[in-house]
Amino acid sequence: MGLIVKRRSFSHRRIAKYLAGLSMTLALGISTAAAQDSSSGSTGSSEQYAEDGRLLDAVDLTEVYRIAVENDALLAASRANSRSRQQIYAQARARIFPALSLGGAYNYGSTDNEYRNNRESDQQLVDRLETRQLQYQVNLAQPLLNFQLWYGLKGVSALRSQAEVDLRVAESDLVFRTLQAYLSILQLRDELNSVQATEDAFRRQLELVGERYRSGLIPLTDLLEAQSAYDSIVADRIRVEGLQVVAFSALKVITDRNFEAIGRIREDLPVVPPDPPNADFWVEQAVANNLNVRSLEFALEVARQEFNVKRAEGMPSVSATASYSSSEWGRDSRIMRGDQTRSTQVGIQLSVPLFRFGLGTAENRQLRFARDEVRYRLTYARRDVDRSTRNLYQQVLTDVQRVKAAAKAMESAREAVEAIRLGYRSGTRSITDLLDAESNLYQSEFNHAASRYSYILNTFGLSQAIGGLTGE
Repeated sequence: MGLIVKRRSFSHRRIAKYLAGLSMTLALGISTAAAQDSSSGSTGSSEQYAEDGRLLDAVDLTEVYRIAVENDALLAASRANSRSRQQIYAQARARIFPALSLGGAYNYGSTDNEYRNNRESDQQLVDRLETRQLQYQVNLAQPLLNFQLWYGLKGVSALRSQAEVDLRVAESDLVFRTLQAYLSILQLRDELNSVQATEDAFRRQLELVGERYRSGLIPLTDLLEAQSAYDSIVADRIRVEGLQVVAFSALKVITDRNFEAIGRIREDLPVVPPDPPNADFWVEQAVANNLNVRSLEFALEVARQEFNVKRAEGMPSVSATASYSSSEWGRDSRIMRGDQTRSTQVGIQLSVPLFRFGLGTAENRQLRFARDEVRYRLTYARRDVDRSTRNLYQQVLTDVQRVKAAAKAMESAREAVEAIRLGYRSGTRSITDLLDAESNLYQSEFNHAASRYSYILNTFGLSQAIGGLTGE
């Protein structure tokens, strides 16, 4: 999976380079870590499935996104919607071109006249009269001045552009949803590892407290407290295991696949602040290029043109017409030797609507209110993008500091564990102190991983806010 930024001008290449480099580093970081996870025992096959359809090998983010592109229902629906609106534009465009029609008819008639040869004779004579008529007509019409067609074409052109932007919104949303589901699984896996390690530490502590209680060295309350702490962490482990199952099911909704394992993120993934370090710059880019805002801008143009189309119903229209007709008729079998009429007409047709008794006024008001609604929604969207972009920018800065602080805390916790382990061996620290230190280390490792996941998600959220998050 690659993530690209649409470069609006030369001055924006710096931000494009920053986001593209970050996305490539993330993709390579996950791919490399996944390869390391599955290198042992790998047979070199790209995918292996169990009987229930689960992927057995750990897959990286690139592979998960590829599967999501092929199977995501929302993206497929957006593609179909885009193609449908393309056809609406083709229909509107066809109305401004000449229209040619052909008509024809063939009529046959038979009349029997009965009469006597004379008054005294009973003999009846029958005189049959057969008539045949063949006629055809060719008509050609070309709009010359029609404001309804013109405004309608502009409206569906904006509708087509909106569909293209909506498709990019769906692609961007798929990238973010896939990344969000992927990181959610990784975070829950890290939390589960931390909880399991803490559970092991609490179990050892409970065993130690039990031995001391049976030896009469501590009261029953200490044993009950240790048992309570262990039961609590067991319940926490069960909770996290359930959440992990839910997280995998969320990924299945996107990809329609059951995954057994996914690749982790390598430890040396760089964590850098937004470049350039200017919140106003990012807000400016978001207001100008945010895909949801651009979609509403096209929606506003569609509403304007729909209003113009309704107003144009009261405007004159002019069209050029041409027709040619031919009619032949005759009696008995002499049709081809009968009479024949040919007619050719060329003209200009003018149509001027006069009055619709209030219906046009009500329809104009309805469309004007609909246009105002879209305009207000666009105003709100721009304000919301301003707010959310500033928040995301600040969250990324905070995440950078959190990752650094969590890394220091993790290193301090490791040093504390080593120091307390030495103290335990020398008899100056208790096993309880060592277990508590190990539990703090597990928690600090989880906090460090969680801060990195938050940094990645918020960074790509910032990219999505400025309209630069697309999959290729």
